[in-house]
Amino acid sequence: MDKNYGGVIWTNHALERLQQRNIKQGDAWAVWNRPDQSRYDSERKGAWVYYRTFGDQRIEVVAKQDENKKWIILSVWSKQVFGVQKQKKSFWKVLFGGYTDIFIPILASALFIIIFAISLMFSKKVESPEVIPTPNESPTISPSLSPFPTPTIAPTVKPVSTGTAKPIVTKAPTPVPVVNNAPPGAGYSKQVIQTDAGAFTVSIVAANTASTKVIVDTASTSDCFSNCPVLSLGEYVTINGGWAGINGTYFCPKDYASCAGKENTFDLLVMNKDKYYFNSANNVYSTNPVVGFRDGSVSFVSAGSQWGRDTSLNGVIMNYPLLVFGGNITFGGDDDPKKGSKGARSFVANRGSVVYIGVVHNATVAESARVMKALSMDNALNLDDGGSTALWHGGYKVGPGRAIPNAIIFK
Repeated sequence: MDKNYGGVIWTNHALERLQQRNIKQGDAWAVWNRPDQSRYDSERKGAWVYYRTFGDQRIEVVAKQDENKKWIILSVWSKQVFGVQKQKKSFWKVLFGGYTDIFIPILASALFIIIFAISLMFSKKVESPEVIPTPNESPTISPSLSPFPTPTIAPTVKPVSTGTAKPIVTKAPTPVPVVNNAPPGAGYSKQVIQTDAGAFTVSIVAANTASTKVIVDTASTSDCFSNCPVLSLGEYVTINGGWAGINGTYFCPKDYASCAGKENTFDLLVMNKDKYYFNSANNVYSTNPVVGFRDGSVSFVSAGSQWGRDTSLNGVIMNYPLLVFGGNITFGGDDDPKKGSKGARSFVANRGSVVYIGVVHNATVAESARVMKALSMDNALNLDDGGSTALWHGGYKVGPGRAIPNAIIFK
């Protein structure tokens, strides 16, 4: 048993219960990570009970967050939810007792003979042709005196048509999404988040900076002012040997008419994996927020003017708006129609040392901020969206979107 399995803390009591009740630790983690149902535990302050059924076993997991927003598994138990039904005797065994094997073949043969006889009755009758006597012949004609042999016509037997059975197509019921406001402890999840503005679907990937390096990579090696190189998100992840990634800053796509003469450029502050700061001079007094990634931690600042040019980090990226800061919503909407329209909204966020990247589906930017709050994120930053939106975890979960000048990668 692993006390830190799945990126969460397991108490000794929880591990003992797993052994006593013969529950796999992976199954218990899956219950917490993707429950069928959950409820607030009224007996333990701040704790939640998560439920999920595996076959005839219903596993229940009790968990809560500590003061550092780290999830702790407190206890685990299981219940049998289905009984075994008594097997009923078939009609034929009741009728024939122990002679079923003798009588059933006889009945089947009799049924076949009856069906065949009925088919003959309904087949088209074929009559012999009428023979008209000639003046010199007797009306009774034997086959030997006929000038032409009487043709022998075999009757055509038409089987009784029973019609072609049309298959009954049963539409599978649309699964009802289960609301789960607990983000994954590690890896990928697609879940429904309930907010005060409604329910929203989120595709999200989690990684603990204690075991995962978070970097920012760029297609260009230095500042670029027009016709800049770009890569797909999948290429960024593959080149860096990563396992997940998301699109980065706003930029000027080549397919925008307004971007003529500055194709694929970006104006925001970025430090890539090679410790090169892009657009450094232009962002000395910037009010745009910044996030920086280190081994074991992540830092958000509300304005670029507060950020130095520290190269000890693994990556730095600036974008806007800041959605959540210090656990509080910082963006409630503005007069920009693009931010106010529904769409896929990329984000990077954190809870303690765990970094989250993902996409809120069919939401405004302000609604995305409410989703981050409902997920209890400490901080969250909006990233580029629209045609650039892409999320990778062993393949595209969202996207692929257009080629982009920079990206955030988990490796």
